[in-house]
Amino acid sequence: MSIPEAATLSAEQQARLHEVADLMLTIYTTLAEMRYVRPVGIIKGPHDITDMRETYTKHKLSPEIIYLYSILPYIDTDLADAGDFFQGGEFYNHMDPRQVERGRDPCYSSPREGFDVEQGEYMHPWYTPLSNCGNHSSIIVYDARGHRIWILDQIQRNSTDPFFCPLWYGEVVKAESNWGDNEGSEGSSEFWDDEDQLDQTELDGLKADRAEEIEYDEGFDIVEQMSEWDRPQALNLTNQNSLELIFSRDATDALRDINQYYRDLKEIPGQGEHTRGIWQTPKLVRPLYPKNGWPDDFNGDGFEIDMIRADAAKRARHFSKMPLQQVRRCERWAPSPETEKHKHQAENASDLDAKWGARFKLFEEEGHKMWNDRQLQRAREKVAKYGRDGKAQREEDLPLWEYEQMRVDMSGSAERTQRPENWKDAYGDDEKSIRILEIKHQHHIDRLTLHERALASPKADAERLCPGWTFQEATGMKSLGPPEMSTKIERTKDVLAYSQKYFDMIREFAESVPKEATEATKAVSAHMKRWERDVFNRQESLKKYEERLKAHGNIN
Repeated sequence: MSIPEAATLSAEQQARLHEVADLMLTIYTTLAEMRYVRPVGIIKGPHDITDMRETYTKHKLSPEIIYLYSILPYIDTDLADAGDFFQGGEFYNHMDPRQVERGRDPCYSSPREGFDVEQGEYMHPWYTPLSNCGNHSSIIVYDARGHRIWILDQIQRNSTDPFFCPLWYGEVVKAESNWGDNEGSEGSSEFWDDEDQLDQTELDGLKADRAEEIEYDEGFDIVEQMSEWDRPQALNLTNQNSLELIFSRDATDALRDINQYYRDLKEIPGQGEHTRGIWQTPKLVRPLYPKNGWPDDFNGDGFEIDMIRADAAKRARHFSKMPLQQVRRCERWAPSPETEKHKHQAENASDLDAKWGARFKLFEEEGHKMWNDRQLQRAREKVAKYGRDGKAQREEDLPLWEYEQMRVDMSGSAERTQRPENWKDAYGDDEKSIRILEIKHQHHIDRLTLHERALASPKADAERLCPGWTFQEATGMKSLGPPEMSTKIERTKDVLAYSQKYFDMIREFAESVPKEATEATKAVSAHMKRWERDVFNRQESLKKYEERLKAHGNIN
């Protein structure tokens, strides 16, 4: 596909831009191999950019960037089912007008107009992001004329490129002598003998010879070697937003390294605000790759099955500890440090508002204690239901928890495979939305198959390690799934009873406050209205649950 911008670029420039596009595709392909993005979400070039030209022109993009956009692959996050990219940033889609506009200020700096003013613009027309910042994360920016890349932190505006940050992945880089080992260190001062030392005349001669060899146009290299703290003064730049203040390096090397960070498992996919499930816990994900033959003989299905099980085990362990943690949390509850001060004011304040304001604070504190005591009682009752020893979840019962969690997950996966029959009615001629739904539907079917395969192992472990025990017998709970409607009704009635009781207490307290204590009266009245709304909302929820129970039975 030919575009006019190609005629303005040299063969070397085009080759560099194609190299960037190819390397980005390599990175995206690696992420697909890692089972992070779905391959269908990788949209390869060339692209028809006709509909985007107005946007590109509006933002004065250079011919290099427009040509790059015509060949650069991107991730359709809906199709890929993934949104986070390198170092917690986000994928950048140059075919989305909103993202192109945001890409002219990817750091959200709101710069002043002009590149040579304080706090000015920093994205030259020949610059483009290759990733978005996400939630205050890193950004990858490419300079098409200098063929270099910055990887920078959105807030701190310093480099987060692991090449410049040796400790980024927790690696300790040992400082080695330039002289090598002892055998090759004849020139090192550490191995000089007195008789080997040069006299001053010979030394001066060597200095003069060396001085003639120095190239004085190497100043940029010297600046690159400076710390980022020293660069502003050395470069004498007015614009403190300029990316020249941040370390950059050759784009080819940077992109190859990013891909290698993934392949070496130094960087685990995800880690941004869109990441969900076990992808949020790289220490659990990382070992599953080599276990399944990464990178040379990778069993992707085996990896996903292990991911499903590890995710269920993580959540099961979390849920198994919750009742006892709730007991401990409630037992640690203590009154506010201000309580003694409020007691003193309630007894001794001469001002009526101060006296009753303090009494209201003490009343609120009593309400907090009443709620905590109630929660403590409920938590102790739940722990007491545990079938083994009534103390806490036993480690040997975890296979039962894991199996139950995976059973619930598989049930949810099965529900998501139920294809709606009214997609056409809902989306009409919106072919892209229908295609996305169809792809997601197929993904749910594939996921269910993996869930079924994954369920076999924890089931066998539960039968082997917990013979004769069921999940309910070991925990006192029917299921880890959504509660049945009757359970929701029971819980809502319980909380409603507490809310009603506390509301009645507030109303009684309000009647005792003298009208002359105007500020205290306002505070109590506002508090009473909040709890009146709480009682009303819970009553409405109870009605809905009871209606659903009557109409649909005791389903969750």
